[in-house]
Amino acid sequence: MKCFTKKENPQKEAVKTYIETDQNILQFLAKLPKEIGKDLISLSMHDHYIDVVTREGKEMVHMKFSEAMDLLKNYPVVQIHRSHWASLKAIKTVKKTGRSRSLELSDGCVLPINKKYENVVS
Repeated sequence: MKCFTKKENPQKEAVKTYIETDQNILQFLAKLPKEIGKDLISLSMHDHYIDVVTREGKEMVHMKFSEAMDLLKNYPVVQIHRSHWASLKAIKTVKKTGRSRSLELSDGCVLPINKKYENVVS
C-alpha cells in the first residue's frame, strides 16, 4: 500500500479540483473576502446572516442558510444542527456529555449536534 504525503494525495487533489470547478460552490465562495481564504470550517446561522469560518478567519454573510446549503450541497460537509454545518475535514472529535453530543472542530470551536443529525457523525 502506497502512503502519500500531503502534496501527493490524489484523493485530496481530486476534491480540491472538484471544489474549484463546481459553479455553485464558486458562487458561494465568491461572497467571501479574499483575506479569509476559501478553506471552510463551519457555517452557523444568525437571523438572516451566516457566520462563515475558514482556516484564515471569519465573516458574516447576508444569505439564507437554506440558500447556502443548496450552493454547498457538493462540498464535503455535514449538517449537524438546523443552524450549524461543519466541513468533514475540520472535524477533530465528537464529544458526548450525558445524552448530548457536540463536535470539536480544527479551529477549537465546539458546535452542538442535534439528535436528528447524530447518525451522520457517529
